Amino acid sequence: MIAGQNMSVFSQSIVSQYTGATTITLMPQTVNGTVLSATPSGGFTDYTVSLAPDNLFPTLAVQPGQTTLLSNPTVMEIYVDGSVQRLNSQPLASGSTLRFNGLVFNDSGTLRMDCAQVNDGVTASSQSNSVGSQAGLVRTTQHVSNGGAQTMTTTTLTH
Repeated sequence: MIAGQNMSVFSQSIVSQYTGATTITLMPQTVNGTVLSATPSGGFTDYTVSLAPDNLFPTLAVQPGQTTLLSNPTVMEIYVDGSVQRLNSQPLASGSTLRFNGLVFNDSGTLRMDCAQVNDGVTASSQSNSVGSQAGLVRTTQHVSNGGAQTMTTTTLTH
């Protein structure tokens, strides 16, 4: 796990602030960035992407108390195969600004994504002019059953 990942966390019960999770589910998330390079890797193309300046990964990677450090929090390796939904009008090529949606992993300090969808990206100038941007919003929802035996807490970090 790494700070900035979208995930759902489930625990059988909350006993203290350090109650262990019984299930953690990664949720798809979207990152915006500029393609630096592309390399074939098995049945995938590995796109090295420079993340947009407002992305949560580089922002949270420098916060005190991080247990897992990223070697380069401003870069993500994004794996695209033939089953990826491509809704982009820009080419998937070096210099293109695109949005990638999929599951994000921390692989020994390297950010990696198993991509499910590619969209056209948002440039930094149009992002700063957008209305209603909520980068870094943390939303926690807690559900408790009648007897309190099952509690589900979902924390979503949106970007």
